[in-house]
Amino acid sequence: MIKNLSLKRIGPSEDLSFEFSSRVNILTGDNGLGKSFVLECLWWVLTGTWTARSVRPEADSEKPAEIGFTFAEDETSSLPSSTSVFDTGNGRWKSERGNRPKDDGLVIYARVDGGFSIAFSARAYRGRPTQPFILKPEDVWEGTQKGGKGRSEGFYRDVVTWLQSDAPQAQTLRQITAMLSPQSEKLEFATPKRIYLEDTKNHPILKLPYGEVPIAEASAGMRRILGLAYIITWAHHEDIARSKLLSQPVSTKRTLIIDEVESHLHPEWQRSILPSVLRATESMEKNPEGEAPIFQFFITTHAPLVLASLEPLFDKERDSLFHFNLKDKKAIVEEIPWATRGTVGYWLTSKVFGLGEARSIEAEIAIQAAKDFMVGHHNHLPQHLHTKENIHQELKRTLAGQDPFWPRWMVKTGLED
Repeated sequence: MIKNLSLKRIGPSEDLSFEFSSRVNILTGDNGLGKSFVLECLWWVLTGTWTARSVRPEADSEKPAEIGFTFAEDETSSLPSSTSVFDTGNGRWKSERGNRPKDDGLVIYARVDGGFSIAFSARAYRGRPTQPFILKPEDVWEGTQKGGKGRSEGFYRDVVTWLQSDAPQAQTLRQITAMLSPQSEKLEFATPKRIYLEDTKNHPILKLPYGEVPIAEASAGMRRILGLAYIITWAHHEDIARSKLLSQPVSTKRTLIIDEVESHLHPEWQRSILPSVLRATESMEKNPEGEAPIFQFFITTHAPLVLASLEPLFDKERDSLFHFNLKDKKAIVEEIPWATRGTVGYWLTSKVFGLGEARSIEAEIAIQAAKDFMVGHHNHLPQHLHTKENIHQELKRTLAGQDPFWPRWMVKTGLED
């Protein structure tokens, strides 16, 4: 697993560094400050490849750009640090493999566009790493080929084959899918069937409370969950199969990278997705040697519900929360000590999200004006809220009748309404 990562002279800041935890690493912060960029660099460190074009440093940088990293060999020791340097002469990164573990493990990267990148632990002949799969969103569902040979069959074909043959993958898929969906709306597979006049093959079907729905016509949120469940299942079993074909031990190491884990999900699903991912991966079957898979997670999110859902599960010894912020026009990152906040509103007003109020912008302005008025800071009041009566009318317009701010305001001002 990755223990440390440092990025120098690339990305949104001159210097970003992380000391990661062994299980869950959450990355939060405003848009455009480098969260997805860090995930791309993690993929490079783990695989020696980029999901698209390689990251390039600033052209006017006097010193070479560097990506430094350290791998933990086990719970008590680490390998020496390594550094990849950008070679301006040929426009490429020099990948170092000297201080890497012999077993990099299986790496799955769920990209925010709905595509996936997968690097298998099994090495090809002569010890070279196998080329990672970079799946576009349509490849996840329809499959992909290279040189006339199928690289992956895709969700539609694979799932039908698994369910109809009761393959081991079917059991894994059913289990993960059920765990990833909310308790109140469990996703369950019905018997595959033909559904289109012009298409004679069978299609996977979802069994929902209101009837059966072809997965090709399911909502974006459901497809986000189903795609994740499918790729985890397929990559896990494919990694085992590849290791057997190459007569190599089956790796237990698993790295799961998810960009914007809440993407397309209803709040009920946002509240359950991350605990469900943890439960699903912890319950996965052991390898042929009887060893359970060990996961390390790197996850970005903008959703306070995702963080609130982690409160009963967060382990300060194994998990970390990182926050990206802007300081002096430069992106910085800091690890924030975990604190149980109790409600989504408190998460919104915490340092992680930094909102003044868990309300509308207009309500936030009105409440701040009311607070300034109550302490006598009248010179701070906006022009349209310069009197007690103006503030009161704006509070009435922007706050609900049962808002907890009302008693404080009414007691202080003596107004009633």
